[in-house]
Amino acid sequence: APNGNEATMQFASVLNGGAGLYFGTHDPISRMKLFVLQAKRNFGASMSAVHFPHECANRSDGSSTTIELPYDVVLRGFSGSWFDAAQIYRAWVLQEAVWTRQGPVSQRSDIPGWLKTTPLWVEFSFARWQFAAPSGVQAQSAELAELLGVEWALHYYVWYRLEQKDIVNAWTPKYTALQDFPQLVKTLQHAHNVHVVPYTNGRIADRRDAMWSNLSDSACHQRDGNPYLEGWEAPTIPPYALMDPARADWQDTFSDAVAHIQRTTGCEGIYIDQLSSF
Repeated sequence: APNGNEATMQFASVLNGGAGLYFGTHDPISRMKLFVLQAKRNFGASMSAVHFPHECANRSDGSSTTIELPYDVVLRGFSGSWFDAAQIYRAWVLQEAVWTRQGPVSQRSDIPGWLKTTPLWVEFSFARWQFAAPSGVQAQSAELAELLGVEWALHYYVWYRLEQKDIVNAWTPKYTALQDFPQLVKTLQHAHNVHVVPYTNGRIADRRDAMWSNLSDSACHQRDGNPYLEGWEAPTIPPYALMDPARADWQDTFSDAVAHIQRTTGCEGIYIDQLSSF
C-alpha cells in the first residue's frame, strides 16, 4: 500500500521488471483479513493471508476446530505492471462479488451521471473544530466556480448545528441542518452547477441521546457485554459507541436519516463516513 501498512484491496503483487507475482483472496463478501508480506533476512520473502473465521470468534477455552475457507486464495504469475495485477482481480470481482454484480459503475443506471463525470471534489472541512458558516462557504464556492468554469462537487463537513461548541451535537442519525444550509444547497446547485454532498458518520453513536435505548443492541459488543467505545477530541463528550453495520435496525435507522436529510436540504448526495470500518 502507498503508506506501507494499510490496504483496501483483497490482492497484492510483487514486481520485478516485467515479471509479477499476484496474490489475492477472492472473497465475494470481503470478510476481514490481513495480508502479511515479509522480506527474509538472508534470502527470499513470504506472502500470507491471515483469516478471521467467525466460527472461532468466541472460542476462549483454548479448544480448536477445523474450517474450510469459503473462498479461494489465488497465487499466480503474470507479465506487466501493477495495472495488469489489478486486471486479474477485476476480472474476478465484476462477476462474483456482491458489491459489483450490478456491473461496472460506468454502465449502471442507478448511479447519477454527475457522480461519474464530475472532475473535481472540494472539501470544506474544519481546522481545530472551527467551522465555516454557509454564508462563507457560498462566497468561496461562487468564487471557485467562476475561476474553474466547470461543474464540481462540494464535500461539506459540519453543515449541522453544533452543541455548546463541541465537535458534534450527537453522532446519531439526528442531524439538524444550519438555518442557511438548504438555501446554500439550492443556490450552489442552480446558480453555480455545484453538487453539494454533506458529511455524516455511519459508524458511531452518542450514548447520551434518547435514541440510544433503542439502538444499544445494534452496537458492536465486547466479550464482557459492554459496547466498544471510541473517544474523540472533545473532552466534554463521552466516548461514542461503535455501531454494527450488519444490523438491520441500524441500517434502517440510518437509511431513514439519509432520506430525511435529502428531503429537507435538497442535496444531491450524502457521504456516510466509516460505515464499514471497525
